[in-house]
Amino acid sequence: MKLLLLEDEIVLGQTFCQLLEILGHEIIWIQTRRDLETAIEKGELTSIELGIFDFYLPDGDFRDVYGLLEQHALISKMRVIVCSATSVDEDIEYIHSKSLDFLPKPFSTEALMSMIEVA
Repeated sequence: MKLLLLEDEIVLGQTFCQLLEILGHEIIWIQTRRDLETAIEKGELTSIELGIFDFYLPDGDFRDVYGLLEQHALISKMRVIVCSATSVDEDIEYIHSKSLDFLPKPFSTEALMSMIEVA
């Protein structure tokens, strides 16, 4: 499966990539909203089946990311898992209002794998 990982924390991103590659997935790892926009403009995300998104990024949050993906008709083509270490009610309500999966940080490898297997 081709996955998009949007995660700004280096160690966490590297760990995700190593684990998911071992499991046979192809990963595109992006660390900022700006880099996501560049990847979209270059057409690098057209065949993504699953996106794993950190809610908060240094240059925006998932609301910005969702709008960007929606604007380019990419959000409807992928399953989405949103991860966050904070549990602000407003943020979780936003995620649920879009019918997306939410995975609170920290989470176990098993929890992540379980969500990916459902995709």
